[in-house]
Amino acid sequence: ATATGPGDMEVEVEEQADGTCLVCMMCKTAGMYKIDIYGTAAGYLGSANSVSLPGSPFQCRLAPGPTDVQGSALEVLNARQESREEVAVVTAGEQVMAIVQSRDEFQNPTKWDSEAIVAVQVQELEVIYLELLESTSTTMTFSGQMTRAGIYRLLPTIDHMALGQGHKLLRVMAREADPYRSMILQKPPEETTCGKPIHVTVLASDDLGNACIGGGDSIDIDLQGSGRASARSTTVDNADGTYTIEFELPGPGMWQATPVLNGRPMLSGVFSLNATYGEVIAKEVLLVGGAQDETLHCGSTADLFIQARSLGGYPRPMNGNELLAVTLIAPSKIRQSVPLALLEGAAQYQCTLAFSEVGKHTVEVQIGGVNVQGSPYSTLVTPQDIFLPNCFIEGQGTSNCVAGLDTSFVLIGRDRHGNPMSQGGRYPLSIQVLDAFQSANHSRSAIRDNQDGTFLVEYQVTRAGQYAVEITGRGPEGKYVLIGMCTPGQTSPAHCRLDTEPLSTGTRRWVVGKPLSVAVTRLDKFENVVSSPVDDKPTVRFTAEVSGSGQVATDLVEVGDGSFEVRLTGRTVGNYSVSLQSGACHVVGSPFEVFLYPSRATAFTCRTTIVGVQQNAGSSGVLLARAGDPIAVEVEPLDQYGNATLWEDDQQVTVEMVCQSDRNFSSNLTSIEFQKDFTQPVPGSLGQVDTFNGSLTRTGSYIVWLKLNAQVISGWPRILEVQPGGIDPSKAEMEMDEETRTKTQVRHGINGLVVPAEKSRNLALENELLRSGVATE
Repeated sequence: ATATGPGDMEVEVEEQADGTCLVCMMCKTAGMYKIDIYGTAAGYLGSANSVSLPGSPFQCRLAPGPTDVQGSALEVLNARQESREEVAVVTAGEQVMAIVQSRDEFQNPTKWDSEAIVAVQVQELEVIYLELLESTSTTMTFSGQMTRAGIYRLLPTIDHMALGQGHKLLRVMAREADPYRSMILQKPPEETTCGKPIHVTVLASDDLGNACIGGGDSIDIDLQGSGRASARSTTVDNADGTYTIEFELPGPGMWQATPVLNGRPMLSGVFSLNATYGEVIAKEVLLVGGAQDETLHCGSTADLFIQARSLGGYPRPMNGNELLAVTLIAPSKIRQSVPLALLEGAAQYQCTLAFSEVGKHTVEVQIGGVNVQGSPYSTLVTPQDIFLPNCFIEGQGTSNCVAGLDTSFVLIGRDRHGNPMSQGGRYPLSIQVLDAFQSANHSRSAIRDNQDGTFLVEYQVTRAGQYAVEITGRGPEGKYVLIGMCTPGQTSPAHCRLDTEPLSTGTRRWVVGKPLSVAVTRLDKFENVVSSPVDDKPTVRFTAEVSGSGQVATDLVEVGDGSFEVRLTGRTVGNYSVSLQSGACHVVGSPFEVFLYPSRATAFTCRTTIVGVQQNAGSSGVLLARAGDPIAVEVEPLDQYGNATLWEDDQQVTVEMVCQSDRNFSSNLTSIEFQKDFTQPVPGSLGQVDTFNGSLTRTGSYIVWLKLNAQVISGWPRILEVQPGGIDPSKAEMEMDEETRTKTQVRHGINGLVVPAEKSRNLALENELLRSGVATE
């Protein structure tokens, strides 16, 4: 069998001996249930094989049992629950609603027994009962009002028996505090002393007279006296409904005190006080002046005023009978008692403190042997104002610096008498850095007070050379001047300069075979000349690269003053591009273009050509020429490396010849000079060609010299054989030997030269003579 409904039902089937089955069901929750009784074939327990019995399933209502004391419950309405559920919280004067619910022993709602007696007791000091407000078949509602704050116990009973679920606690809280029902528990004495703490205890109560034990109210006191404003007060919440107010009366006279609760006056708590001045005590003494915690110069004095602390703006006079004592303790531990004088009007005492030692002084002010407020205090006595001419300096930057690098030194302060300064903050100093021309020479400078009598001076100089650091003050501190020397910084390749002006203006030329020196000035990034490259060698290296018509030897030579020269030596004339750099950084002026000029022509490199002659096949090195034919000697000047060049003004080329003359001439040596006719340039070069033209009319052998000034040009002298030319009939002559008449000489008309007849037999010439009719055979 199975049962479904609002609760869990236990079902058991028992087989009886008479072949019947007894189905037993039990449940604790009342309500409507559906009961199904079914049978299954033997060995089959699945629902598919189950068969409900006829008349099954059927519905059955389970009714609750009779009212049970243990199962019934109590519920409190319109109340707040505390952290514990069994405590209900209401405010005094609120209506309390309590509901008693009828339940059977399994907490199922059930109907009251007609003769049941139900009540709700409220137990505190005495037992009271709530009134029955409403009754239903299953519940009874009771109500009541609690006007007195406290903890109550609600105990429900049925037939004079308490419910099994026990009782509930009811906390009744006081209402908002009412200034008319609140009261002062402790009033101060009517006679009091000005400045003396006064305590007043106030009990806060609500309008029903319940103490507001929760606290949290705002309590203050209003003091009125002689038309003056009220004084300040402090309030302590005792967390039990009471508050303690502490205040002081600022001045003498009659005062009216009114406690103020949550902004409303407690008129029932107004009381009066009569205040008078009492004896001045240590905490009521005020010190004015006297260089308290100040710094003074040695020899200074300070006036100290001692007066009673005013209370709320009321002046507090002193009568002259106060046991005051002022002691000045010097750094040397000497104690000096300082005399006091009561000023007119008995308002305050005055004394003069004299600080005669350098160091920390201590001032003690006591009344009745007790230090007053602010005592003891210290005064630091320092030397007189700083006097710059007496100061000392120490550190790296006292005599030199490096351009562009921060440098510093420490200025040790001294006064006019040479005493060291012990603290700073009082000496505003300024700094200025000047060069030799009295112009500003710094990119940054600062002076910092170290607060111990020393100053840190920091500066940076960008111009190399002598400089001056001038420190001045705003007062009569004098002036301190430091003279130093600034050395250049590290070489900056981007700022170094090439001196290419002589090349660009043409005042200097680069000639083959001779080194060209280009000066390079080392500069730092501020364009200061770096006079010594020693420190730069590990980090700054320069290289020279040359590209152009030929190879050029480069060399970097230190001059000795920090600069260096780029020396270039080449042998091939032409344009060249020169780059000087450090790494990828070119110096100023790099790259630059330069032309390599040829050098002076030399006799052993000049190129010569003879036109109008031919080589003698029978004799090596002998040149042949016909008498009277033009002969040209061409001379091209070359320098020692074979580059075409020009003649210089002091160079002259001459042609000299010596001839072994015919025997019919009286002179055996004949010198004939060729004349220089013209000079023409050589295309594609800077060179030229000089041409010397001439002709030889006399036959014979000549030795020809070609000279550059007095030096014979390479390849010379040369031997020139001049042979007869063609016969001129008009000039031919016949001569008979007067003695023998056997030999005949024919003076041929060959440019005026004499040729023996027997040696001049030439068919062509003979035919020419016969045709002309001038001569016969």
